[in-house]
Amino acid sequence: MRHLCWLVLLLSIGCRQAIAQPDPAPAATGGDAAAGGPAWSPQACGAEPVRPVLDLSDRAKYNHSADVVNEYEAKAKTWDACVMKQANSDMEAISAAAKSRMAGISHEATQIQARVYSGFGDYTAEFKTAQERFDKEK
Repeated sequence: MRHLCWLVLLLSIGCRQAIAQPDPAPAATGGDAAAGGPAWSPQACGAEPVRPVLDLSDRAKYNHSADVVNEYEAKAKTWDACVMKQANSDMEAISAAAKSRMAGISHEATQIQARVYSGFGDYTAEFKTAQERFDKEK
């Protein structure tokens, strides 16, 4: 049989109706979905390949279904590689933007801290001058 590996796969998974049924749409995850915004999607990768429905009612349809699954597998692997490439690129861009923003915040916080604490040095000098003046008045 020319597609023995698919037969083994089909038998190992279980009944063929479980395979023939398309998966339900995945829940929105990642991206801004947790914060109530839109979920991330791979804009540059095109549409997700549609999972084929198998017809295993006879040998010819079985062989055709195996060919269709092979084609789907190739498309799915290509699409998945695109998704991962875009996801990594988007995450790197987000990380770089966050790092830049955090550096700006750190710089501003350091400037504020320096400004606030520099005033304490001025107070110390003023208190010392006043103390010396009070000591002379005695």
